[in-house]
Amino acid sequence: MRGSPRRHVDTINIPLLIVHGDMDYNMDYLGRFDRSVERANALQHAKKFYALVKIEGVRHQMDRESDRVTLLNEIEAFLKIK
Repeated sequence: MRGSPRRHVDTINIPLLIVHGDMDYNMDYLGRFDRSVERANALQHAKKFYALVKIEGVRHQMDRESDRVTLLNEIEAFLKIK
């Protein structure tokens, strides 16, 4: 995918938070968690500031309130770091 952050890590100049539910298959194989790991590895190799958060048992829609609370807590923690 041409627009993938993995292919453009050198141009990323802001902190990047990657959040992925481990059951998010919204985009077929592109939605798999291992794609997020590839992005994170590319960012780490390029020495970019990022965080990768895996939320267990979560699909794309984050239907459960507890999953949305987890997401918001992770965002808050990430913003406090930078």
